Amino acid sequence: MKAASIHQVPLSDQVLEILDRVRAQGESDSLVFSFRSPRGRVRPVTGESLIYWLRKLELRDQQNRFVVTHGFRATFRVWMAECVPASREAAEIALAHTETNDTVKRYLQSDLLEVRRGLMQQWADYVLPRSSG
Repeated sequence: MKAASIHQVPLSDQVLEILDRVRAQGESDSLVFSFRSPRGRVRPVTGESLIYWLRKLELRDQQNRFVVTHGFRATFRVWMAECVPASREAAEIALAHTETNDTVKRYLQSDLLEVRRGLMQQWADYVLPRSSG
């Protein structure tokens, strides 16, 4: 984390299901997002490796620009602004943005974890709808 502070992330049902699948594969006890290197070692997925694979896959957006990792965060923020009747504060905390307004910092003494739990489930339902049954 750039802000060097603890940031709790509530997990959606879909994410918990994915984690159960990863755990069942038994690749690693400590790494959730990992890959096997050409030498057979289990390695963590890093920001750089995500960028590498996005470029290798040549994924492009509607304006024919290459997809970048920051675009995932931007997409979430736009979705929050357009589709979810939640507070600006909840959206900014979900993205681990640091509040710069001293007055807001002094009065907002919550990480809005329960509010964000609902938001993360709504986001997961939007990007990865649960299958019926």
